[in-house]
Amino acid sequence: MSNHIRCDILAGTDVPCEKCSGRKEGTVLMRTSGKNRGSLYFYTQDLPRSLAHTVVGHVVHGIELCKIAAEKDRLQIIVEPSQVDLVGMPLESARAEAEAFNLKFTPDVDSPDRIVISQKPATTLEALSQGAIEVRTIPDKQVISITLDDVNAPRTCKIFREFSGLKYHAIGRLPILFSFDEVTLFKAKIPKATSVLPENIPVSSVDAGILAMTNDSCKGVGIVGVRSVPSSEFGPTSEPFSGTNIIGTVIDMEKVANLEEGELVFFREVRR
Repeated sequence: MSNHIRCDILAGTDVPCEKCSGRKEGTVLMRTSGKNRGSLYFYTQDLPRSLAHTVVGHVVHGIELCKIAAEKDRLQIIVEPSQVDLVGMPLESARAEAEAFNLKFTPDVDSPDRIVISQKPATTLEALSQGAIEVRTIPDKQVISITLDDVNAPRTCKIFREFSGLKYHAIGRLPILFSFDEVTLFKAKIPKATSVLPENIPVSSVDAGILAMTNDSCKGVGIVGVRSVPSSEFGPTSEPFSGTNIIGTVIDMEKVANLEEGELVFFREVRR
């Protein structure tokens, strides 16, 4: 019988070691190093402390479910306090959310049709401790809506979400690498240890608005691109089809036309 259950949704996330203590029954920890760095552990038995884990919470009700859970079971988790994450929200929605937490809300620009792109403090516990939160915003017209194809490119979509920030917030961001007449390229800072294996490769042509990432078969691995016109020769990152992983579509192509090299671009994922 196992002494814990593990959730790998956040695997790969950098986690500092802040509170290293005994792994008591009901303790919730995150791994700070090793293969499963970032994974959540729910302990069902008492064990000595581990220097590779940091305590993040405690189960106050339902530990019995953890004890009988099997692989691939899904458990509902209610976190108290709930997360204060305003990033990606329209300004007025963010204001209402902050007020619900009794937080003093201070935006950089207080006007309609703006989207929150960052908050300070960044974490829930710091925000609640200070009783206040400041947000940075941009006009909604500067946020590009995209869809991602998890059915045909699950691995590459996972990589894109992680390194654009969409894994953690409703808004992601990538800098523009180059912008040509027909192609716009974005640079994701993907570590060399991360493999972008070929998947969902184009067959005969790619349409305008198709979003793709260069895979390991080319030197520009990790580059993300979109074409403004169809092509039967090259993918959205200007690589041959064999080096192209299609990951989704850009809905707001009219916004891409106005982007400039070096600009930080913000993405919103639309789920269908």
